[in-house]
Amino acid sequence: MDWRQMLAFCIRLVRTESLPGGEEAAARLAAEEMRKLGYCTRIDAYGSVIGILPGSGGPTVCFDAHLDTVPVTDRDQWTVDPFGGECREGKIFGRGACDMKGQAAAMVYGVARAGRAVSRRGDLMVTLTVCEEVMEGVALQAVLRQHPAQVVVVGEATGLRLARGGRGRAELTVTTRGRAAHSSHPEEGENAVMLMARVLQGLANASPPRHPVLGEGIAVVTDVISEPYPGMSVVPHGCRITIDRRLLPTDTQQKVLEELQEVALSAVGSGKAEVRIARGRHRTWTGAELEGAKYFPAWLLPEEHPVVQRARQALRQCGLPGELTTYQYCTNAAGSCGVLGIPTVGFGPGEERGAHVADEHMSVDQLVEAMAGYEALARELASGS
Repeated sequence: MDWRQMLAFCIRLVRTESLPGGEEAAARLAAEEMRKLGYCTRIDAYGSVIGILPGSGGPTVCFDAHLDTVPVTDRDQWTVDPFGGECREGKIFGRGACDMKGQAAAMVYGVARAGRAVSRRGDLMVTLTVCEEVMEGVALQAVLRQHPAQVVVVGEATGLRLARGGRGRAELTVTTRGRAAHSSHPEEGENAVMLMARVLQGLANASPPRHPVLGEGIAVVTDVISEPYPGMSVVPHGCRITIDRRLLPTDTQQKVLEELQEVALSAVGSGKAEVRIARGRHRTWTGAELEGAKYFPAWLLPEEHPVVQRARQALRQCGLPGELTTYQYCTNAAGSCGVLGIPTVGFGPGEERGAHVADEHMSVDQLVEAMAGYEALARELASGS
């Protein structure tokens, strides 16, 4: 169970495509690897892999990584095969290497090594979850409701630092309603796109909320669609935008909605714009559906929290600095800590900005260090002391 085996497993995962809803091959590959390492392994109704190393009555510690990746939409910008798993210059290249198949491989092997520790009392559980890229934390919540844990470690990239919190994410839609007319007589209608332009200007002028630790609750417009589309010489009667809003611990669904409703009301007046939190519905590879509001809360543990302190101590004991950080993006911790309230920390190799990019890669050295870090975290957090 050395680091070379772990790297070989990582490369096989990277070579296995696994878009949200298409993770079956990766899940079966991972489940088989975990069985070989001694995990009691099963695949749940949504297709997530659950591997457990039973303890003797202490706290259950869950280590989570997701199997799905974003698609490759910019293949012309890649200099390597996105699914080649090429290893050179001390790096593994390919889609998912940094987000987050590298972390999954290091986690599976590091926790398996910790499973042999005499001092360990609690169960160790590794979850390789599905559909994180589209429904952050929802699949993990399903696992944790079936297999409760007292502590969760998410493996998203931290540059080997320890994350004690992270911003959440909400998807909101704004729909403006005008009146159709022939485009040769636009004065007889009301152009919904022009109404939306005023909403967009209002958004541009709005100051985002700010948190002293997690930064700004930014709002970014990610798509625009008019109705009808294509227009066919028709003044559009409808227009819809989607807004990606990064959430802070002070946010609630009601607060986020009201803020955006105020912007829309000021821009176009009453009755001409509707604001909603989007709903997601995604079919998993097993055929089961994950469904719910696309609102994934922020989370934050205080520096003095016992889980944070013990995790720092474990990382320092294995030669890592234990430096604290927070995630700027949303992770599965939105489900484990933001929704379920389970103390959660993040630790993983790679950097946030290394995800979702052309020539995505992961440092071999960091993978090996992360494997040791996961082992140390598992030994400490499941020790029961």
